[in-house]
Amino acid sequence: MNKKLISGLSSLLLLGTSTPSFGEEWTGDGQPFKYISSCELDLDKNGLPDMVILAETIQGRELIAILKEKKGLKAFSIWTGPASNGMHLRCEFAQFKIKEAPTASADEPGKVHKTNGAVIHLFKPESSQRSFYWDKSQFKEVSTGD
Repeated sequence: MNKKLISGLSSLLLLGTSTPSFGEEWTGDGQPFKYISSCELDLDKNGLPDMVILAETIQGRELIAILKEKKGLKAFSIWTGPASNGMHLRCEFAQFKIKEAPTASADEPGKVHKTNGAVIHLFKPESSQRSFYWDKSQFKEVSTGD
């Protein structure tokens, strides 16, 4: 009797659980996301501390910035990539220049980008690095390593 009850409950649970079909977007089912790392610094130089969060969600690894304003918050999805890529987060608060990595075919050194000092880095140890900084009204992305 217990085996039939457990089997019946299992079937009911499976029927009540839906997975997205091809072309359908998965929006989550209320499960927690996996926290990877975060930092807090003033990204837009308005005198209020902002938050940067690297998390693993159903869409992969996501880099999210939450900017504090006098009357609320603004959130930005800065970067999304596969969960398997293993990118890590590092934040700098006094980096006023970022040097772009030259392309493989480029004979010239990479362009230098001026920042307001607050820079977010996503990196894979011994491999690629992307840097992000706030430029007036949006985040700019710079490939800084390969």
